[in-house]
Amino acid sequence: MVMQLDFGVHEPLVRWIEESDSNGFWNAALQRVSKRPRDRDSLLLAGALASARAVDPAQSPSWFLQLTSTYASLQDGGQEDAAENPDGDLPVLRFLSSVREACDRFPFRLPDFAGPSVGAKEELTYEFLEAVHKGDPDAADERFSSLAADLGKDEAGDLLFSSGLEALTGPSDTLLGAVEALTALQQIGWEWGPVLLRPVVRQQATPKVRSDLYDRACREIASRQLLRRVRRRTPGVPSLGETEPQEFLERSLAWSQAEPVGRMEQMADMLAHGISLEDAGEVVSLASTLLFLQEGLRRTPWTVGEIEERISVVAGARAVRRLLHLATPGQRILGLLLAGVHPGVREVRLRPEAPECGWWLSPATRWTETIGSSNGSAEVPPLPAERTEAWEQALAARKANALLPIVEEIVESGGAPQGLRGPTAAVARRQDAGFGRAIALERVLADAYDCTRAPHRWIHVWASGVAQCHWPVDRGAKIVGLQGSDSVC
Repeated sequence: MVMQLDFGVHEPLVRWIEESDSNGFWNAALQRVSKRPRDRDSLLLAGALASARAVDPAQSPSWFLQLTSTYASLQDGGQEDAAENPDGDLPVLRFLSSVREACDRFPFRLPDFAGPSVGAKEELTYEFLEAVHKGDPDAADERFSSLAADLGKDEAGDLLFSSGLEALTGPSDTLLGAVEALTALQQIGWEWGPVLLRPVVRQQATPKVRSDLYDRACREIASRQLLRRVRRRTPGVPSLGETEPQEFLERSLAWSQAEPVGRMEQMADMLAHGISLEDAGEVVSLASTLLFLQEGLRRTPWTVGEIEERISVVAGARAVRRLLHLATPGQRILGLLLAGVHPGVREVRLRPEAPECGWWLSPATRWTETIGSSNGSAEVPPLPAERTEAWEQALAARKANALLPIVEEIVESGGAPQGLRGPTAAVARRQDAGFGRAIALERVLADAYDCTRAPHRWIHVWASGVAQCHWPVDRGAKIVGLQGSDSVC
């Protein structure tokens, strides 16, 4: 028997998001946030619950990424009162507007299964994995709903990472949703896991045509005995990028130019020859950002329809980085071997001879950022004001070509460009097109910078600035109310 899912005391706020008139939603949400800024967490929870219940589960990787990015954006500078930071409410408003739009564009209704499925935990787990493998979302959802109350965070992660990795070679990113959902639950509270993880389950179990790449990755692990040979990077030990920057760069370039099978073989070879999991993850991060730059500079400015395509090029690498901290040893290795088959990445190859690469790739690969210390604890000196101002002016004028010389000056003088991230994040919060996806992309690239110690990591900061310059301009209906801004929803 299937019933209507109800969220108790949160139901009125969830229904308000699901059922409001889209045309007036921004101003209505603005009034709520402005009058009660302490209610941001309640609004974000309601938005997450509305997404789970009323949005097609195929969209779950996108909205979970937006949710975790919203929390990160608030932590980085959006928690002040509106008088101190007039843009502080923007991440919340962008996320809620994204959910409201998705309720109309991708309508769905998450069922409430009456009563648990019968069977022992081990039996239900087997039946869940079988349902995902066979492409039966209703059966997978029902089994998971019965299991969820008895699953701890680690058990739920293990289950969803296993099913997500196996389904990854299909048309959607079945790993990203699981990683971002589990990350979001760290903020929302694990008590909401049994509900918020269900869209991830349904997305993973959506029928799809699968390739043999997953089985091939499993064979690579067995034949090379990677479970026995792979190692973690010892804390305090310099990274591959620090000790061998040219080798690190060459491996990133080679991975980005290879076909998916070639990427898998390269990764297996790296791990078999002693390169740590963390260093391998940094190789994937840089390679993915190089692919992002190539695709992002191929045709500018971007259209609204290209936003998800651009984000997907780097979002898979973020999922892999998170997996290295959340998953079992075997899942970490599988994640790295399958990093080149994430949707958005598997379709593109770096073409160094192509015009969209030729003008920037050669000089960019020559410059290296000075890494203060191997544990990242060195104090970063503030950037000269004139360079920060030049960056802000280039972003405001959408002059992407002016960004690379600014970063070059900083890096060549021994500085670190992370001081440019604040102005970039501020622009991302004010991008109107894409319902907050500019914030998500900025956070993905900021995370790539923070999670690497390679001296080429400055490329992630530059790529983030390029993205904001080429972000589409939405010429739709204007809305008013946010500190006098002419925002467009």
